[in-house]
Amino acid sequence: MAQFDRANELERLAEGSPLSLALADDLAQMMVRAHDRAPKRDGQRFFDELSKYLTQNETAFAEAPELFPPEETKRLSQVSRELLSRLKPLILSRGDAGLIRLCHGDAHTRNIVLIEGKPMLFDAVEFSEDIATCDVLYDLAYLLMDLWHLDQRATANRIFNRYLDISRRVEDQSGLTALPFYLMMRACLRAKISASNARFQTDPTERATLEDDARSYFRLAQEFLAAQQPYFAAIGGFSGTGKTTAAYGLAPHLSPAPGARVLRTDVERKRALGLNETDPPPEGTYTKEKSDSVYAQLQENASTCLMAGHSVIFDGVLARDTERQRLESIAAENGAAFKGIWLTAPLHIAKSRVLARKNDASDATPDVIEAQAGYDLGEMTWDQIEAGTSANATLASILSSLKLPETPTR
Repeated sequence: MAQFDRANELERLAEGSPLSLALADDLAQMMVRAHDRAPKRDGQRFFDELSKYLTQNETAFAEAPELFPPEETKRLSQVSRELLSRLKPLILSRGDAGLIRLCHGDAHTRNIVLIEGKPMLFDAVEFSEDIATCDVLYDLAYLLMDLWHLDQRATANRIFNRYLDISRRVEDQSGLTALPFYLMMRACLRAKISASNARFQTDPTERATLEDDARSYFRLAQEFLAAQQPYFAAIGGFSGTGKTTAAYGLAPHLSPAPGARVLRTDVERKRALGLNETDPPPEGTYTKEKSDSVYAQLQENASTCLMAGHSVIFDGVLARDTERQRLESIAAENGAAFKGIWLTAPLHIAKSRVLARKNDASDATPDVIEAQAGYDLGEMTWDQIEAGTSANATLASILSSLKLPETPTR
């Protein structure tokens, strides 16, 4: 690969200010394209490698008890092995579905660089096909874990959601069951690499930094496997009230990492039509029958994600009380906590927002907003939040409603 400016490495960019939404979307697209062209491999092979990695982790952690407390290492090992055993049928089924592939294998922030403003992977694992053979979600997990560790939580969540949106693979909804394990394994890998590098570092300051990194990654690995109750939040409201902005703002705050799956009716509608998200829809798209079909598919997706133990945010107009009640039932059926939010905004503000949209899946217009203003909402039991000011103010109100802190925590 040609020489490039090290200042354009993703890790260095991520150590500064928050990364842009555009870059997050480009990173998601980069990973989807890499996986789309990756050759398919066997699920059993990947499962066997994961078993080996667990043994290697145990050995590496035992060599540095001053960094990795033995009792904590023992607990992590036990939980990890039990979880891998439970995940075996899922991993093998993902192999059968063609989702175990010969991937990059080392897609963390130090191996991604911006070239002419676009992210590019480099330094793939070419020396070992065994290491590079993995679940596409395991390959993605390295990037997500690294960004989570760098406190780029919103970026990690955005990449996670856009990857699933762009790839359009329904199997990845149930595949989220394995994501905490995959994130844990990636954090363990960085922990033991940092510990190994520290051992051979002669500079005391550099050594201390590497040891702190090892401890930090080890703590993160433990946190990824901590038991979490999934949360189901639904954000309804007429067009232009800021539902999608609020959903993506809220998502990194909901456990488990890397935050909630955002299910957006506008995106599902285009997927069902076989269109790109920003393509204009054909006439007759917005009928009750087709709208019901979109909602039914997203309700099914929500159930699948919740069953996988992952939190969900449903982003749609949700003007009918039957639609809202169904989402509450889905949460109860899957043992998830639920909160319904209804956003409002003055008509002139909502209209100005939809007119300002660019490259968005929504087809809303000012005329649509005028029509929505006459809808009969039935009984509104959800928390109503005025969203006509700033996105930050709206998010703060939602977090207060959910009794969550304003900064995502590990």
